[in-house]
Amino acid sequence: MSTDKQDKTLTEAEAMIADAEMFLNEMSDEIGKESEAVLAQVKARLKVARRKLADLEKTAIEKTKVVAEATDEYVHDNPWASIGIAAAAGMVIGMLIARK
Repeated sequence: MSTDKQDKTLTEAEAMIADAEMFLNEMSDEIGKESEAVLAQVKARLKVARRKLADLEKTAIEKTKVVAEATDEYVHDNPWASIGIAAAAGMVIGMLIARK
């Protein structure tokens, strides 16, 4: 999964959790006493989901940094090969765009 897709997925998940928490807070005033246990359970699960999402985001950032460092090292060790790869990729992308 690309980092843009990961960022979008994380942002959407964070928004969903925030919306659910806001909805629960608004509904808690209207819910009767018998539903308080269910409400507490849902809030606890949302907390766990938010924590897991934060862990996922941290892991994604760490993996992205490792890949960026490896790429940087490769480019510094092999500058001409990197230029050739970039030129070939640019040529292929240009040909694909020109075909349409």
